[in-house]
Amino acid sequence: MGSIDKFINLNLIRTKMKAKEQMMIVAAHRCNEISKLSAAIDYGIENFEVDIHVQVIDGVPTLMIGHEIATATGQTFEDYIGDLMSMYPEFKFLWLDMKDLKSIDNEALIKEVLNKLDDKYSIKHRVLVESQYIQYLTSFANEGWTVSFYCSWSSLQGKTPEQQKVICDEWLQSMQKYNVDGISFDATVYEVIRDNFAGKTVNDRIVKQYSWDLSLSYTTPDLDEKLQKYTSLSVLLIVFSAKITKKIITDVEFAENGVATNMGEPIDSLPVQPGVNKIETQYNSTYNKYEAKFDGTNFFYIPYQKDDIIGNALSSGKFSMELLFTPDEGGNPFASMEYGGLGYELTKAGDLEFWYNADNKYVLPGDSFKTKVQLGENIYYHVFVTYNGTVFKLYVDGTKIKEEAVSGQFTFPQQNQSPQLLFGIGADYIDKSTLSFQNPFTGRIIHAKLYDEVLNELEIKRITESAIPQLITDVEFAENGVATNMGKPIDSLPVQSGVNKIETQYNSSYNKYEAKFDGTNFFYIPYSKDDVIGDAIQNDFSMELLFTPDGGINPFASMEYGGLGYELTKAEDLEFWYNMDGQYVLPGEDFKTGIQLGKNIYYHVIVTYDGITFKMYIDGIKVKEESASGQFTFPRQNESPQLLLGIGADYVDRPIITLQSPFIGKIVHAKIYRGALSEWAIKNLTENISKRNE
Repeated sequence: MGSIDKFINLNLIRTKMKAKEQMMIVAAHRCNEISKLSAAIDYGIENFEVDIHVQVIDGVPTLMIGHEIATATGQTFEDYIGDLMSMYPEFKFLWLDMKDLKSIDNEALIKEVLNKLDDKYSIKHRVLVESQYIQYLTSFANEGWTVSFYCSWSSLQGKTPEQQKVICDEWLQSMQKYNVDGISFDATVYEVIRDNFAGKTVNDRIVKQYSWDLSLSYTTPDLDEKLQKYTSLSVLLIVFSAKITKKIITDVEFAENGVATNMGEPIDSLPVQPGVNKIETQYNSTYNKYEAKFDGTNFFYIPYQKDDIIGNALSSGKFSMELLFTPDEGGNPFASMEYGGLGYELTKAGDLEFWYNADNKYVLPGDSFKTKVQLGENIYYHVFVTYNGTVFKLYVDGTKIKEEAVSGQFTFPQQNQSPQLLFGIGADYIDKSTLSFQNPFTGRIIHAKLYDEVLNELEIKRITESAIPQLITDVEFAENGVATNMGKPIDSLPVQSGVNKIETQYNSSYNKYEAKFDGTNFFYIPYSKDDVIGDAIQNDFSMELLFTPDGGINPFASMEYGGLGYELTKAEDLEFWYNMDGQYVLPGEDFKTGIQLGKNIYYHVIVTYDGITFKMYIDGIKVKEESASGQFTFPRQNESPQLLLGIGADYVDRPIITLQSPFIGKIVHAKIYRGALSEWAIKNLTENISKRNE
């Protein structure tokens, strides 16, 4: 397939096995969450791996999804397969990592469930049953299931070839004894397994090899070339991230005083009449962004060429166009459509259409690819059009409402006189030697974006949901030691019995009560992995804290061997921590304010995460930015009956709620938003907070 410098579907990447001229299957590692499974399917992947463990639910042993109880998704294996079959009944392969296939009872349970699912969906021929407890695989193998022994592959590392051969021979003898003809291992020992198991058999069946290389992902450049080394494998697991970056190549937003930017840089506007130089912009508190008010006398434009990044996206036939706006009447809010091209257009009847020209004709005429838009003041619409080279899809407010197949070579707009092609926001352009525009739009636009990739339905839904960051945790204080979350009282926990109330006092600078923490108390908010807080912190969120520190550690955190939260260092610098895939990809010592905090000085701190990039702001100014990817690791929950979000301390994983790492100082409020607040929103929040007491 050649060098891969863009994100493309790689589910068909397979390598011929030399021994039997079979095809190696490439599968997505650890698709435990349904959202990740759905994203992988939308991406075009056909093969998956999932972790399964046994958990006692209401006294009944049940097969559950997850590596173990601490990382369980809360979904049963049967429901997971039901979702998979509803989303993609033609899936090719599913690797079942059976964590608890280690007893007679669990063997019977797993067999019962698998046979039930096979009777219902016919899955036996496309499923692998894997376990490190080889003796419990025999009955599955005898009944025709494909099985694999998860070997202690790390024992091969650091050994001589002679020692490695002895270990492999012992494994082979066990496999022959228990009729298991598959072996699973990390790719770091690939050559050792390959050489020692080449040509080996179990009851006249060639031993099949299964491996994982987590240094490779579906976005690795030259992936097909890197896979060529694994010629002995039946299946190779590689990384798929549900947060695969979709590349934004046009990102028009607005600022105060009539300013528009693309990718953060100011762009030009064109007036209909000389002297009309500025368009009106105003702050939209609902979306926490500025918006531009178009009245038909101005538009903003982005020059592009047929062979630049915008032109390549349009001609490749793989792109997405996003528009967040409220219309008053007709014209082109976001278009490049002068005798060709593409774009959004509003009809006099109030319909929003989309047009696309291929082979010098509109193969996607707007009148057959439109949605009824009920025009009205302050009714905003979040619209996406995607094209994957064969099918157009139209989404409004996260819901797909149109789908149409088209073909042909994209026709660029006419350029007989114009020195350059233009993408218009607020109108379309005219092919003239001097810049001119036509079909002006009347209404307001918050943003207009162009991606050089096809967003899937899950991504579009997520972007739509995060367009308006939703306040989901709002801790404030009142007199007599009371704390509230979203207006309702929350519980506090004393370090010692008898310490029942924390001191609260009125702060005249902020016109709010504040809580004074001295290390003997904290407030907590229970949450779960699948509620609104759990969903937000593993996808996209903002955490806001208004406080003044005197000492201590965790003012706002849920960070027991995982999780996320704010932490104060001994140098009184405020850090932020975030755990992915079992490690802190955002270690606080590399992601901190860089300010030695002082007593009785209040700080307004916000950390945002949009699924790709973390940003830290202090008093409205961005001080840190760092990219991170992976699967969020929830705090440990081996003993604790629930996860807790702590204000004034962190909690400990124990059957009885216990705190650790208490904070010393004063907190005015602590908030979490579902979605990443924009820089303008953060600036607005900071400005609206009363001046701190100097």
